[in-house]
Amino acid sequence: MQPSKGLDGVTMIRTEKMRQRAQSFILLLPVLVFATACKHQDGFVGTWKTPAPAQGSDATMTFNPDHTMSFVATNGPSQTPYKLTGIGNWSSKDKMLTVIPLSMQLDGLSPMQKAKLMPYINAQLKVAQTGPVVWKGNDEFILTKNRIVQDFKRAK
Repeated sequence: MQPSKGLDGVTMIRTEKMRQRAQSFILLLPVLVFATACKHQDGFVGTWKTPAPAQGSDATMTFNPDHTMSFVATNGPSQTPYKLTGIGNWSSKDKMLTVIPLSMQLDGLSPMQKAKLMPYINAQLKVAQTGPVVWKGNDEFILTKNRIVQDFKRAK
């Protein structure tokens, strides 16, 4: 390294060390960003709940490591009570979560009520549903899909 005009040896060494630290940080930054993204992608694995106690309804979703999933949603007594169960697949990329329901079953309704809802439910099968996710720590995320905001908390 050629000495710079006007810098003594101590200043040059300090300047070189600062440059090396900055360079190390810049090289490490993409690794940290990638590790954080992977942590959250893998962070979906587990069981999550999104209660809506005012309506007496709730939903539970379980994301498996093999990217399969299951879910249960119930409507409480303040609405028409029912239980919707299903299985499907999931994936995440960047800050987006995609779920694809492969089968769903609706219970707890009269045959007439069920007949009204089944066309809508069947239309959702094998259709990717994607929404942005905002993480609030490791045990909570907010999912917005079709202008509906759902707050998921890890089941303990």
